[in-house]
Amino acid sequence: MDRGSCASDRGSWNAALDCRRKHCYIITVMSGVVMRFEKGNEIGSATRFGPDWAGERCGARTKAGASCQRPAVKRTGRCTRHGGRSTGPRTAEGRARIAAAQLKHGRLTKEARAEAKRRAQLGREIRAELKQIERWAVSEGLLDRNWKDQFKPPKPT
Repeated sequence: MDRGSCASDRGSWNAALDCRRKHCYIITVMSGVVMRFEKGNEIGSATRFGPDWAGERCGARTKAGASCQRPAVKRTGRCTRHGGRSTGPRTAEGRARIAAAQLKHGRLTKEARAEAKRRAQLGREIRAELKQIERWAVSEGLLDRNWKDQFKPPKPT
């Protein structure tokens, strides 16, 4: 294969994206280094985080005495096992703060659903009462049985 003719070898990211050669089928950027996976390469955890990986390692001391080789979280520089991520809030006020931050809108809260049910029930009661009044008015002769027909638009001819 002629690797020198591939656009990704020229160092331009736009050129790397435009590479249409059959041997370049995945282009990714990791730590500012353009990596090209060619056909026949094994893509998996061995190539992503193996000894030749250019990314930042955790570096924490393990029980064996060596430094941890897992990929580091950007903010802390340690992996998720050595303090790289939060385990979440422990206190009630901390949990309430997280719950408030996660609220996108109030449509699906328990209070909103209860209010919607209450309004729906009120609407059903009002419609039932109106139907009862209509039946009474028709039976007393105050209202024509087909009184709703006068509000319908005329049919086009």
